[in-house]
Amino acid sequence: GGGCCEGGGLAFCVLPRPSACCHPKPDQARTGLSSSPPRHPSITHSLTHPPSPRPPAKQGQIDRSLVLYSEAAEMGFDVAQGNAAHLLDLGATPFTAHRKDKALRAYEMSAQQGSMDSEVKIGDYYYHGWGTSRDIKKAVAHYRIASEARMAQAMFNLGWMHEHGVGIPQDLHLAKRYYDMSIETSQDAMWPTLPCLAGLWVRMAAREAITRADKWALHLNREYRSYGVDIPPSELWLPRLADIWDVVLVSILSGFLGVTVILKVTLASQRMAQQRDRRGG
Repeated sequence: GGGCCEGGGLAFCVLPRPSACCHPKPDQARTGLSSSPPRHPSITHSLTHPPSPRPPAKQGQIDRSLVLYSEAAEMGFDVAQGNAAHLLDLGATPFTAHRKDKALRAYEMSAQQGSMDSEVKIGDYYYHGWGTSRDIKKAVAHYRIASEARMAQAMFNLGWMHEHGVGIPQDLHLAKRYYDMSIETSQDAMWPTLPCLAGLWVRMAAREAITRADKWALHLNREYRSYGVDIPPSELWLPRLADIWDVVLVSILSGFLGVTVILKVTLASQRMAQQRDRRGG
């Protein structure tokens, strides 16, 4: 299981491994940091859940391990830097709780030695303002560094931020590119990313439909202005449509249902007519 083994040596201490694009699982063990960082907190809130209660003996092991890791981290051991940051980030004991600023410092030391997991975590810290003031631009910068190193989590984060225009310009095509790269880089990212891609496709299709509607409206206004035709652009009717989205949705579903009933009745009538023709023949 997770935690530190009773041997106490740095080489034998293991920590819970963060699974890619999902909640960290305390029952999985690792040495050092995983190559697959946890999914973005703004989507899953995986880091906002309080840690499960631990017995005093386990808390003591974690606290002692943190002291050893911290000492080794100051000496420049990259694994110790990552482990110390991970323990402080979890805050599973009173000794490690509410020390996000120290966790950020440990992650920064680990990132300086080339840990891309730590780069993603630093981005998370700046995104939320944990242990520092919130700075979306710095979060994006760290995500991009990790993305260039082929970290699927960082690619997913950048895709989400481009999709929603958080901290960077909204660009649905670039968001899709990052989502696709995330799946290509890690199969673990497939299932969390597919719903985002589906929603992104709907948004892109809706945007394309609105653009075409505006073009047709402009064309009709030019051709038939003399007949009093004046179709307003989407900037005017789209906000009103959004205010009554539930009515629009019910109307669309009712329309589909009506068309389905009409088609079913028509097919039934055709079958009955064919049966009568056969009997008459």
